[in-house]
Amino acid sequence: MFIKEVKPNLIRNSRKERTIQIELTTYEGKFISSAPSGKSIGKSEVASYNHEGIAKSLILLKAFCKSLLGKNFFIKKIDDLNKLEELIYRFENKHGRFGGNVIYTLESVFLKAAAADKKIQVWQLINNDINKGLKPKIPIPVGNCIGGGLHSKLIKSKKPDFQEFLLIPNEKTFSKAITINFRAYEYAKKLLNSRKRNDENAWMTNKTNEEVLKILKDISKKYKLKIGLDVAASTFYKKGYYYYKNKELIRDKIDQSDYMKRLVKEYGIFYIEDAMQEEDFSGFKEMKQLVLIKKLWL
Repeated sequence: MFIKEVKPNLIRNSRKERTIQIELTTYEGKFISSAPSGKSIGKSEVASYNHEGIAKSLILLKAFCKSLLGKNFFIKKIDDLNKLEELIYRFENKHGRFGGNVIYTLESVFLKAAAADKKIQVWQLINNDINKGLKPKIPIPVGNCIGGGLHSKLIKSKKPDFQEFLLIPNEKTFSKAITINFRAYEYAKKLLNSRKRNDENAWMTNKTNEEVLKILKDISKKYKLKIGLDVAASTFYKKGYYYYKNKELIRDKIDQSDYMKRLVKEYGIFYIEDAMQEEDFSGFKEMKQLVLIKKLWL
């Protein structure tokens, strides 16, 4: 894979925030990748960009990309990305950190080019199960139906404390799963009587967590879907307590675990993400023991 040109620049993501994009040109064509980023960031996550900001990351990236011109990379399997990573680490040790989003974008665009070089799809390049004779499976498309938390900004109203209320299809084909999710999404709009969407295109509402879950339960029955939650509990946790703004109440760690257990049973929740504060490992363990349903933990 001969590197003819590498163009890094800044673009806007779905939330209109700046992010990194890289355009890589080889003899196989042009390939483009960009970096995603979450709204709620964990304490132990790798920093998205250089500590001086995304502008500094771009300066470093442009210098690094110049050093790649004219080089040949032989990427036949996922482990071959180590050659690129070695160059990245050497550069960072001398000039400063890119940030996790930049490294992701670099590796992503190289994988696209490497797959094209082998005339296969990216998933074929990174899926180790192919070599084991196992048939790969397409992931389940989880639909973000109704939003709250950091993703939803209702100026003169309250909002659900949980960040994402999800719908999970159980269909044999990906296309049918997407279609069912979309129909359920449009039906949720009617039930909520809402036309406002948040920065992830989920419907916004001033309803409580329980009121939203009641709506999702009706939707899940109508379309034969499962319910999921991204609670993002760390975003409303402070000094040992969970501060719920919609109902204006406070829960301690035990109350939070019991509350999650009750919601799981009452609404038949299939999937839960970040139900406890990110460093409350005993809380996660306790809640898992209370629930005793392995399928909840994906």
